[in-house]
Amino acid sequence: MDSSPSSGTFKLSCIACQLLASLILTLPPGNPKDEVSNSALSLCVTFFGQPEKLCRGIIEGNLDVLFDLKEQGLPLNPDKICGTVLENANCSVKNGPQVEWSLEMDYGTKEDRISVRSESRAEAGEISIVQITDIHYDPEYEAGRTASCSEPLCCRNYQPNASSRADRATKYGHYNYCDMPLDVVRSALESIRKQKNISMVYMTGDLVSHAIWETSKKKNLKVINLVADLFREYLGDIPVIPIIGNHETHPVNVFAPYFIQGPTSTNWLYKEFIDSWGWSLPESARQTFLKGGYYSFVVKDTNLRIIVLNSNIYQKLNWWNVLYPIDMNDQLKWFTTTLMEAEQNEEKVHILSHIPPGSEDTMQVYQREYRKIVERFEHTITAEFNGHTHYEDFTLFYDKNNSSQAVGAAYNGGSITSYYNVNPNYRVYKVDKGTWELNDFDSYGFNISLIQDDMSPEWNKLYSFKEQYGLKSMRPEELNNLVIRMMDDSALFDKYFYNFFKGSNREQYDSKRKMKILCDIMTSEMADLTHCNQLKKVTSTKRRRSLTSIGEEFTKGLKRKR
Repeated sequence: MDSSPSSGTFKLSCIACQLLASLILTLPPGNPKDEVSNSALSLCVTFFGQPEKLCRGIIEGNLDVLFDLKEQGLPLNPDKICGTVLENANCSVKNGPQVEWSLEMDYGTKEDRISVRSESRAEAGEISIVQITDIHYDPEYEAGRTASCSEPLCCRNYQPNASSRADRATKYGHYNYCDMPLDVVRSALESIRKQKNISMVYMTGDLVSHAIWETSKKKNLKVINLVADLFREYLGDIPVIPIIGNHETHPVNVFAPYFIQGPTSTNWLYKEFIDSWGWSLPESARQTFLKGGYYSFVVKDTNLRIIVLNSNIYQKLNWWNVLYPIDMNDQLKWFTTTLMEAEQNEEKVHILSHIPPGSEDTMQVYQREYRKIVERFEHTITAEFNGHTHYEDFTLFYDKNNSSQAVGAAYNGGSITSYYNVNPNYRVYKVDKGTWELNDFDSYGFNISLIQDDMSPEWNKLYSFKEQYGLKSMRPEELNNLVIRMMDDSALFDKYFYNFFKGSNREQYDSKRKMKILCDIMTSEMADLTHCNQLKKVTSTKRRRSLTSIGEEFTKGLKRKR
């Protein structure tokens, strides 16, 4: 899940990071790690006010990685380390490969290809694909425990009993900082099994809970294997296409390059995960998955190619980007080559990736290079599916040379976990078998506030996307029109905001928050805020000049910039 700190926290993070990095880098060879661990513990408790148990768990999990970075024998300094992992904090690193590199590949231009999208063939029909994401199963969850605790994750069996009904963890979750019990996971899978004519299931990552201070390889694998067994038990022979989330690894967010061996390697996760979750995948997917958690294959008897990416490696909090920032594990090079092959073979592509484009959690240089690729192959890529945020939303890609033209869309499937202030949900996409574009999707979920311990969750249809927002299609240009309409139509945005949190009714919005949500939809690259800045400008102009339509002026402004 996104965890973007405030600017004040960033300043503290920068200072603490610089101090810790200096301590590690100046430590003479052979000194015990206890000295660093104790100093880091003091920094964590003092700067961030977190419980000692939490600080100690996170520090012990990450310290081996930091020492291994030092042992690589490559140039390191506090600015380089902290400027990479705290990119938005102005914590130094003004240039260098950590913040600036380009994928050196000649993959032609999109003008070489047909400039119109494929048209649907009526006889092709459609299939249904389920997306389930961000389960975050917590083995320590226990009904009756407090949902208001002093730790980042509550509703756990060692925490106090709730002192009020409002703070009580129910049998099926709570809106506060709590993850999910196994009963909810079983209930979701049972509901999916009852759906008609499901062709595939996209599982887009994050099986492990948010208790990041107590993870271990053994604990994480126990959850990964248990949930995999449940999928096989409930879904039978329905193919499941899995990806790794940032919480699956230990320590959280840290993914090493494939050539790193020993205790800090991530190879253990790739091997165990593909062994546990790879029952629906062809053997050819295994080779690249073992290298970096990514793979591709063509669905049998179709021209649909599925490409699974490991976007977790590009997180700013992945320490290994300090030393090896340029296209780690050759993933983007492989991605581009695979798309070129798909284009030549007249295949259509669905992309699965845990962290959505434009996330504040990922490095901006990666976002730029990724956007270039998606724009180049806009006629081959028909949809992208993400998780991570726990919200029901989407992100649009725009033509760099024509900012009024939307060229792609990435759909965020929400979450099974209720962390934080959301209801559980999954989605059923209706996909055109002729073009492999999305025709529509239905979101299914249940309302935690309406269910009692002696009841079972009823996963009802929350809404149908096209019907809810009055759309003619799911194509990027139509989604762009939806965003423009929401700028002026408060009732329409109210619907979107309600569905964003999946009907939890726990959140409110003001003009600033509305602006943030609309900006996020239109931003696939944090360094390019063209659409967001235009929206802010037009909104400000409306206040001064009483413009009739923000949306119309917004579109005119983008066209004037061409």
